[in-house]
Amino acid sequence: MVFYVIDYCATGEGRTIWLYVAKCYDKNEEEYCLKDFKGWVGRYYSAGIEKYDQQRFLEEYSHLVSENVLRMIMEDSFGGFTYKQELHVNVS
Repeated sequence: MVFYVIDYCATGEGRTIWLYVAKCYDKNEEEYCLKDFKGWVGRYYSAGIEKYDQQRFLEEYSHLVSENVLRMIMEDSFGGFTYKQELHVNVS
């Protein structure tokens, strides 16, 4: 499974967090997932993509993900799986 994160913050723009989790069976699928994520967030923001391992992802972002999705990640007992989430907050 791959875990990609962008945690973008800029003065006056607020903070946007993109999460992308997908089950990949080989390197070709992993490259496809990365391309899919880049296409979703756009060229500008894709420069900030970080790849996480499962433990780090869950430690830092599990509070933003629903229990059902967390269960699917932990069980890893299904065929295909792709999860995308965007959270934007601006308090200025």
